[in-house]
Amino acid sequence: MKLIKFFTLLSIFTFFNGVNAATLINAKVLEHKSWISGADEKGRAVSGHFESVDKGNSAGTGASAYNASGEAYRNIFTNGYHFCSIANHSQQSLVYTIDWTLCANSTYCSHNQQRILVNANGYYSDSARSSLTCSFSYPGSYGLEAKTDVTGPEFSHARGTATIQVR
Repeated sequence: MKLIKFFTLLSIFTFFNGVNAATLINAKVLEHKSWISGADEKGRAVSGHFESVDKGNSAGTGASAYNASGEAYRNIFTNGYHFCSIANHSQQSLVYTIDWTLCANSTYCSHNQQRILVNANGYYSDSARSSLTCSFSYPGSYGLEAKTDVTGPEFSHARGTATIQVR
């Protein structure tokens, strides 16, 4: 029981130990949430992490996932990358929701969500490296998907895929 509690605490620490380095000009973060999800007889999400990366000014959304491999019943560490930017050229404040997700086998996921207020003539930009530690009960090839979604007055979506090989 002590071992389970230790791993649970370790997962929570790893998951919430992110650094926010977003670029905000005439904008502010209204809300921020992060969580992991997914478990069944084939495997489970163990921990997830998003760490902001300051990349300067750019436009658009992006997402990448990177191939990973490991053994059945062992923790497998996966990685992704996410980017978004929002420029508000209107004369009114606009609210956007930014969702970053890294999912193994479309089931075991690490999520990061922010609601952003971008004021008139404001700009928001952020990028993050994501990680998801997962475990699979059976050997095989599983999918890994990183997604970036921006919703609000405008919508943007990016998706990157990779493979997890389990021996």
